[in-house]
Amino acid sequence: TLAMMRQVFSVQRYLEAGIMKDMYPLHAPHEATLLKEHWLSKRLWRMPPLGFATDLLLERPRAVFEQLSMLRRYFGEKEAFYYAWVSHYTVFLLFAVVPCLVCLAAQAGTSFGNDTVMTLCLWMCLWTTLHEELWKRKESELVWAWDLVDFEYVEKPRLDFHGDLWLSPAGQPETYFAWGPYLLKLVVSLLLAAFFVSLSVGACILAHQFRLTMGCLTMTDPVVAGQSPTPSPSPSPSVETCHWAFSMAANSFNGLAVVIIDFVWTMAVAVRLTRWENHQMDSTFEGRLAFKFFLVVVPNNLLPLLYATFVLESANILFYQALQTMILKQAGILFKDVVVPLAKLRIRKWRYKDPGTTGLGPGAGAPDVA
Repeated sequence: TLAMMRQVFSVQRYLEAGIMKDMYPLHAPHEATLLKEHWLSKRLWRMPPLGFATDLLLERPRAVFEQLSMLRRYFGEKEAFYYAWVSHYTVFLLFAVVPCLVCLAAQAGTSFGNDTVMTLCLWMCLWTTLHEELWKRKESELVWAWDLVDFEYVEKPRLDFHGDLWLSPAGQPETYFAWGPYLLKLVVSLLLAAFFVSLSVGACILAHQFRLTMGCLTMTDPVVAGQSPTPSPSPSPSVETCHWAFSMAANSFNGLAVVIIDFVWTMAVAVRLTRWENHQMDSTFEGRLAFKFFLVVVPNNLLPLLYATFVLESANILFYQALQTMILKQAGILFKDVVVPLAKLRIRKWRYKDPGTTGLGPGAGAPDVA
């Protein structure tokens, strides 16, 4: 079929003219079945990355990377390297989870700054260095195994890139976009990123004011509330319960603000801004998009934790803030990636089965769509 298409018309000219956006062959069903069998195993110890954890952790000549090689053959090297890094990172997290749980158990009923936390910090520094260096070695191993040592990629301009046509020094027509409007768009993007960071700062300030208003800080830490550190009578259990509930409400508000800001910025604003900036190459596009994610997502997620650590100096608030933020983020991801697509699928199937929407008369609904 592809040979017949090439005989009838020039695919490259249609792509360059924008008549066709892209062309790619359909995936082979048998390869998709094999990929599903290896990556969606019903046995827990065979599911990635546990199924090939030894290949990721050890350096041995028998490492074949069967799951990653099948992924590479089906989707390409770029996606295969991405999942290789994610799998390597996930396996190495096991060496960070156990010490963190031990430290958490040792912290029960003790102060925040002790030898256990210091030991954990030293281990995490060592763990980060080990993971980074061992991944570099594993990446080189994959490059050698997949015969990509001398691979050279000639990048072409993006299909969405637009500008003025001009002659290059070599005499070839090229699309040129002026630097003035390009830099102006970059400045606008930075200002919008600063605005989203200010929203995160505002959420922390509102949570702090809520704690002050409800007395959550005045009863537990007079210095934070701006009062003199004179001893005060211990509150009743009911008052302590109310203060704890108000503090949890403030943490939930902060965590919900983190989830909403992350979702709006990463799923809508950052992608549209990067497309609007009109980058010429895909590498530049992806780099600018990653930079935008870093500018907003990192401060947005760290500000509540830094506030609880250095402003409130409260280990309990830090613990519950981190816990509630992680729970809310996972719930948001589950809602976005599972609930919303499933609801859309149900609505689509219901519309296709409804006789009134097909125009074929009663009882003549459209065929079922998988």
